[in-house]
Amino acid sequence: MIVKHFEYRNLDTSNYNYYLFYGKNEGFQNEIIEKYFTNGFLGEIIKYEENEIVKNSELVIGELLNNSLFNNDKILIIDRASDKIRNTIDELLLKNLKDIKIILKAGLLEKRSKLRNLFEKDKNLVTTPFYEDDAKNLFSIVVQYLNKHKIKLGRESINLLVERARGERKNLNIELEKIYNYSISNKEITLETIQKLTNLAENYEVSELANQFLCKNKNGIKLCSILANRRS
Repeated sequence: MIVKHFEYRNLDTSNYNYYLFYGKNEGFQNEIIEKYFTNGFLGEIIKYEENEIVKNSELVIGELLNNSLFNNDKILIIDRASDKIRNTIDELLLKNLKDIKIILKAGLLEKRSKLRNLFEKDKNLVTTPFYEDDAKNLFSIVVQYLNKHKIKLGRESINLLVERARGERKNLNIELEKIYNYSISNKEITLETIQKLTNLAENYEVSELANQFLCKNKNGIKLCSILANRRS
C-alpha cells in the first residue's frame, strides 16, 4: 500500500515489517528512517547493499531466520534496491519474521517496476515515494537550520544554497554542515564565503573541512589557503 511521508505521524509502524522507499530524494528517505524507525531503537541495525543480498540470499535469509528465533529486534536496511531483489523479498515474505523490519531504499522506480508493484498492491507492505524538494521546502529547511544554530546569512546566500542543493536535501545538509563547522570560529559569513565553501573540491570530507575550519590540523590545508586557491 502507498503511504505518503506525512502520513507516518499517524502510522503504527509496529503493524508492518516491510517498507520500500523510492525516489531521488535520498536525504528525505534518511530523515523518515531516522525519525520513525532508528531513533531510540534499542535493537540491532543492519545495513546491506542490494548486490550483497542478491549474491548471498540464502545466507542472509538463514541468518535472519535464526535471529528471529531468539526474538532479537532488528532493522535491516537495504540500499540501492531494484527489481533484482524481488525474488529474495518473495522468499522472505514466506517466512514468519515478526521481530525484523526490512527497509528497502531505492532510486527512481518506474510504474512497471515489479518491486514497486508488489509493495503498492499488497496491503501488508508499505511503499513511500520521495520526490525532489522544491525551492520553497529547501529554503524553509535552511532557515530552520540557521535559526537553530544561531547563524546569520543573507537571503542571497540562502538562495545560493538552495540552488546548489539541486532539489536534494541530502546535498543541502552537507552544505549546511560545512557552514556550521565554519561558523564555530567565524561569526561573520559573507556571500563570498558561501560561494567558496559550497564549491570546494568534492574529495574533501566534512570531517576534514571541520579540522581545516578550526585550524586544528597544522599540517593540513587551512581554510584561508583553500579560499585563496579558489580565487586564482
